[in-house]
Amino acid sequence: MRLVSGTTHLSVYRKARTFRVSHHVNKALLFSLFTFSFSLCSAQNHIIDSLKSELKTQHDDTNKVITLNLLSEKLWRTANYDTSLVIANNAEALAEKLTYKKGLAAAYRNIGVINEYLGNYPRALESHLKALDINRQIDNKSGIIRNLGSIGNVYDDEGNYPKALDYYFKALSLAQETGDKNRIAANLGNMGIVYHRLHNLDKSLESYLKALDIDHEIGEKYGEANNLGNIANIYEEKTDFSKAQEYYFKALAIHNELGNLSGTAATLGNIGNCFWDQKNVPKAIEYAQKSLALHRQLKDIAGIATNLGNIGDLYTEQKNYSQAKMCLDSALLLSKNIGEKEITRDVYNHMVLLDSATHNITQQVADYKMGIVYSDSLINEANTKKTVQAEMNYEFDQKQAAEKAEQDKKDAVAEQQRKKQAIIRNSLLAGFTLLIAMAFFIYRSYRQKHRAGIIIAKQKEEVEKSRKKVMDSIKYAQKIQYSILPSPDEIKKYMSDYFVCFMPKDIVSGDFYWFHHTDDHSYLAVVDCTGHGVPGACMSMLAHSFLNEVVIEKKISEPAEILSFMHQLVFRTLHQEKGDEYSQDGMDISLVVIDHKRGTAKFAGAKNNAFIIDGQNIITLKATAKSIGGLSLIGEIEPTRQFKSEAFEVKKGMLLVLSTDGIFDQLNAQDEKFGKARFNDLVMSASNTSTEQAQLLAEDIVNTWKANMQQQDDILVMGVKI
Repeated sequence: MRLVSGTTHLSVYRKARTFRVSHHVNKALLFSLFTFSFSLCSAQNHIIDSLKSELKTQHDDTNKVITLNLLSEKLWRTANYDTSLVIANNAEALAEKLTYKKGLAAAYRNIGVINEYLGNYPRALESHLKALDINRQIDNKSGIIRNLGSIGNVYDDEGNYPKALDYYFKALSLAQETGDKNRIAANLGNMGIVYHRLHNLDKSLESYLKALDIDHEIGEKYGEANNLGNIANIYEEKTDFSKAQEYYFKALAIHNELGNLSGTAATLGNIGNCFWDQKNVPKAIEYAQKSLALHRQLKDIAGIATNLGNIGDLYTEQKNYSQAKMCLDSALLLSKNIGEKEITRDVYNHMVLLDSATHNITQQVADYKMGIVYSDSLINEANTKKTVQAEMNYEFDQKQAAEKAEQDKKDAVAEQQRKKQAIIRNSLLAGFTLLIAMAFFIYRSYRQKHRAGIIIAKQKEEVEKSRKKVMDSIKYAQKIQYSILPSPDEIKKYMSDYFVCFMPKDIVSGDFYWFHHTDDHSYLAVVDCTGHGVPGACMSMLAHSFLNEVVIEKKISEPAEILSFMHQLVFRTLHQEKGDEYSQDGMDISLVVIDHKRGTAKFAGAKNNAFIIDGQNIITLKATAKSIGGLSLIGEIEPTRQFKSEAFEVKKGMLLVLSTDGIFDQLNAQDEKFGKARFNDLVMSASNTSTEQAQLLAEDIVNTWKANMQQQDDILVMGVKI
């Protein structure tokens, strides 16, 4: 995690590449925040001891507040978060007692930083906002800059990148106004981080280069080394390897000059990765081993395991299988010992490659299954973290709303008191005037009521006629929509059996399922269009037409190509090149193409996963995290969009399940979502019964879950035995 608003700015710095699953998968970057804690640990401990000694002789005055805040900062910089929080709370209490605002703002800043490290982002945000408010009251511009940057950091950690950029820009503007070059560089570096996360490489590079120039000018060596490493990351992503190596070696020279072993180890690993990208395996091994040696010196177990995994993969490429196995076995043991599930998962994926190369099929299956186990565990942990953070954010928003309501109430009382005398003075006159007005209005109301009763009766009759016309039209639209769905006989002709749990939110639906068979190939899709009711139904008719055009007329058979072509059709048909508020319509889809002759199938999805139930195992087929149609996640226009496909073997007794997201998001009376775990139980139960009973079972489970709650969205679950 980033240190917040320190004297030097911090940027994203990649320690080492994440493990590669295959040569055909893009190599992801493992971003982490690089600090120099190893280099300064001894010095920090000396300062901490000195500050503790000072506290024993100090009285309860402003100097003691300053010492407490300094001690709290030194403690969180050395990861002593619990003790640091206690010290910061003591500083807050004493500063409040002394009405020492600058000290109180510093205490809130420390509390905010610690809570950010601990993942309590609402509490961190609340503390930083309090510090910002106080610093604005006392016009402490340096403190304001730090607080704005800290708030940007919290939003960055939460993944709210537009908010993060907004606060970094505010901090940068004030730093430029005051001429604070250190914090100008800090905020430019942090903006580079966010642009990097958003995959805007050009803007990220521009920010890093500006930060680098300033760090070089003011002699900020650590910031200079960090920015050099970040710039090298960008050039490596752009496949400009000569530039990447140039900047990596510049960063390496500075880390060596500073004696910063952890920075040197990280940079050596990145240089090895860069050689790896250029398929220079011997050089990649050489630098990975240098990085490994330093990580061992630093006793950084995660770094050791990561480098051993990379070296094992490189040995596999060299067909040095015995050395590869030794490295991967060691990496696996270390990652399990420290509980690093992500590294453990990737080691198993490396072992799958090694097993394949050595034709050890039995072990390959076992290692593949273990990789799936750890992958699912990481997904579950990430989802749990998101849920907890959402709950914490909700509580924070509620608290903020309550505080605002209380303040509004106080303001209203004050305003009421101010006007009280005027109200009393004019009340008699107003009352007399009101009596006259009431008498007039009562008489006129009687006359109008009589006439209005006649008009309302006629209007009610007209409304009923209009409502009946609308309902008749919608019901006829329902008949049209149901007529385009595939018939049971059509599907059962090529499938062993199937069931459909189809529960539209309104009479017509934005969800539908689609089937086509030609030349020993069956095409099966479940589609979730934007909206529900009439708007959703309109989109569903478009989607149905596009599927027929792409598969039947144009005879495109590859699932990923089908989805890409449909995105182009949606983009052109809805004129999404305008990039306006109406350019986000589209659809999510799961599409499976089954080759009956070969006993294989391929899946591609746009935000909609598919599921295979094989015995007691549920296998998730991962969709691409993009919809068909609409702008990109950061609002960019995308005339074309690529999707990935996944092949799998069709086995006897296997159940294939396709679903839209309506069932997952459905709430019960306790505002709980149906969720993934209950969905897994449902489809597992469905796989162990007949398809007719499976449909009734699914509908009964969903109806029981929502009870009297309103249905949030269209629900569609389809299971097929091939």
